[in-house]
Amino acid sequence: MTRPSRTEYDAVVAAALAAIEATRNRPRIRADRSPQGTVAATQAKLAKGEELTEADVAALAAALARMAAAKARGRGRPSGTREDAPLRAVWAAMIAAHGTGLSTYRNGASWHRLTQCDAISKAMVAAGFRTFATYDAVAREMRKFKRSARQISETCAKVTAAWREMEPELRKMESTVRGLVESFAALGPFLKF
Repeated sequence: MTRPSRTEYDAVVAAALAAIEATRNRPRIRADRSPQGTVAATQAKLAKGEELTEADVAALAAALARMAAAKARGRGRPSGTREDAPLRAVWAAMIAAHGTGLSTYRNGASWHRLTQCDAISKAMVAAGFRTFATYDAVAREMRKFKRSARQISETCAKVTAAWREMEPELRKMESTVRGLVESFAALGPFLKF
């Protein structure tokens, strides 16, 4: 792997900073839209091949952060006990930095400090956040993010497989109901209620 140029790195920092600012200015998720609904809507957009806007990325980051915060919070603690703005910001930055060509983590091949985690931590510091300001903190959260994304894609694959398995039966039921409706419609003149 070749070492990325400084301009590529600075472009990722700028994209992450823009995503962080968009997330910071984004209102909380509406009460009528669950985080799971937001994730599903985003997946539907991606399945159709539509591009995600900055607002979509910010909403997705907020939803994923809210789901992660709820999981970390556990039972019995009120929902407002953890500040989720830094978590929303770092997840938005991760989504913005995805697919940029920079390696995600430092390793033997990328000993330099031009990785996605370094760029995100630099953007978090520039945005004024004290949490997720180091490479290690962002790398830990990146691992959680990837784990969550993998679980979501596995769940979607299972649901899709189950739907495909049930689809022939649903088609049979649909044709049966349609036949019953046609039969009752034909008997309509003879039936008196």
